[in-house]
Amino acid sequence: MKLHKISLVLICLAFTVSSMGQNSNSPEQSTSTIIVKCTQISMTKDVSFIRIYYGNNKMDKIELEKPNSMKAEENNFDKIVSTLNKLNEDGYEIVTSTELSLPGGSISTFVLKKYNVK
Repeated sequence: MKLHKISLVLICLAFTVSSMGQNSNSPEQSTSTIIVKCTQISMTKDVSFIRIYYGNNKMDKIELEKPNSMKAEENNFDKIVSTLNKLNEDGYEIVTSTELSLPGGSISTFVLKKYNVK
């Protein structure tokens, strides 16, 4: 029993130490966070888009095609991947993502961070 408690403490300590470097809010490491929301709904035309939220009321919107065909869906995924790749080239890393599947569509949300922002 004592060995299990020691192992658990060591695992928790290792996890804490490994996560300290990335999530630190020390003056040496500041972060910038953005949210990318990809909405694809096939029922109406003007509901498929990518929105990039930067904070301070700044947002970019990229129109997507109505995903009512395989070709339109492929074009939309190409735009989504290109957008995420561009943000990655700008120094952002995806830290989490979620997807909500709806009848006739989906909403994907990505949270990205850029570390060491000066």
